[in-house]
Amino acid sequence: MPPLAPSRIGRLHVVTDTDLQARFSHADLARLAARGGADTVQFRHKNAPMRARWAALEPTAGACRAAGVALVVDDHADLALAVGAGLH
Repeated sequence: MPPLAPSRIGRLHVVTDTDLQARFSHADLARLAARGGADTVQFRHKNAPMRARWAALEPTAGACRAAGVALVVDDHADLALAVGAGLH
């Protein structure tokens, strides 16, 4: 399984955030971003318990991996390490 951590920041970097919008999940946003040409997705989930962050991150990482898109996780090195993502 290839790592999701980017070797460089992509040309189109999309930040997922369900605090700013509630229509789409992080994974949905990652899929839509990849379909639209993004090559980096940044997972931003600031105001949630750790279990909720993990529950949202797992499918987001899967969506990024399936699309061949790099993933960066905000604030939590443990979560980033667990899915092989970069850290912001």
